[in-house]
This record gives sequence, structure tokens and C-alpha cells, in this order.
Amino acid sequence: MSLARFALSYEALCRLICRLVVCHVLAVATSCAGLIVFGVFPALEAIVRVTRYERLRGAPLRVRDLPATFWRFWREGLIGANVRGWVSTVILLGLAIEYRVTNVVGRGLLAYACAGVLLLLIIVLTLAWVNLVFLSAHMHLGAGPLIRTAVLMVCARPLVTLASLVIIAVWSALVIKLPALVIAFGITPVLVALTHIRWVWAKLPGTQPDHPDEEDAPCGSPCATSQTT
Repeated sequence: MSLARFALSYEALCRLICRLVVCHVLAVATSCAGLIVFGVFPALEAIVRVTRYERLRGAPLRVRDLPATFWRFWREGLIGANVRGWVSTVILLGLAIEYRVTNVVGRGLLAYACAGVLLLLIIVLTLAWVNLVFLSAHMHLGAGPLIRTAVLMVCARPLVTLASLVIIAVWSALVIKLPALVIAFGITPVLVALTHIRWVWAKLPGTQPDHPDEEDAPCGSPCATSQTT
């Protein structure tokens, strides 16, 4: 590798790290703006929407443009993100409690089988939430079709599901070894990576880069990348 290519690669890496840190800081700031309870899920979804927007326009945003874009997506998703996030949280919390009780109280083969089913449901619903966040930004669909598509994607796109599990496992292992990563990045790298693999491998309509100056718009059928005359 030539020195020039190395320098360009190093610069790209530094820019990526800077962008991840800025997105994390923005997520923390907007979460506080929403008093945590009402701000955290719109902040997480804003990370996904910013990443999806960059893929749609075919070029990354400048760091100085990130705050305004992030804030716009946070405000737009304030209601929907809270509904999706807290409903999913309540369901997952209930399953987690049931899983814990089954492991502590249950005995025998039936208890192990129930615990396995509950753990599988927790994993599926967690990935379905990520799919739902991406789909809600990308497609014009009602709540029912969105939820159904998000759940079906977990099984219908095994490569995406497997890659998602690997990304989550790798980041979890890194955080256990280096807890400071949470302070610097939070879960921003995970959400960015999960969004990228859904853009590349999920094979959804409209997942093609468009003109850099096009405004972000959810993509359904027809997709937002289609130009009007």
C-alpha cells in the first residue's frame, strides 16, 4: 500500500470515528432534551435515520451538518419512536422476567424448553425492533404491515439476522474488555452497522444511492428515489 493510500485510509477512519462520537453526543443531548424517558428512543431512531439518509444520498454528511439533520429526525420521530420503543420495551421486559422466573423456578425438560423458546422470542423481537425502526424510515406502510414485515425479515433475511447477531456479540465483547467504549460511542456503532447491513443485504425497494441534494423521504412503493416530472 502506498503512503498516499494509507494517508487517505487513515483520514477516512478518523472521520468515521469523529462522526460516531458526534452522533453519540447528539443522542445523549437529545435524550436529555426529552427528559430521557421521552428522548432516548427518538435519539436511537435518529441515528438510524441519519445513516439511512446518508446511504440514500450516496455521500456522508459533513460533521458540521450532523446536528441540524439529527435534530430534525429526532423531532420528526418524537411520537412514533416512543410508541415503537416503549411498546417493544414492555414486551421484551415481560419476556425477560418470564425467562428469569422459568430458569429459577422451573425444573425438568419442559422448563428448559420453555426457557429456550422465551430466549428465542427475545432475540427475534429485539432484531424485529431494529427492522421496524429501519422500515418506518424507509417505507410508507401502516402499522400492521410494518410490524409484520419487520418480524418476517428476521426469518426471511437470514444473512442480515446472522450479521446482526455477530455485530451485537462483537460489540458486547469489546465493551466488556473496554468499558470506556460505552462512554465514547454508546451503541452508535452498532446501530450504524445494523443500518448499513439492512441497506446492503435486505434487498428492499429504494435501497440505492441517489443524488446528494435530494431531501430525505421515506421510501415505499413507489420509492423515494423515483424522480417526479
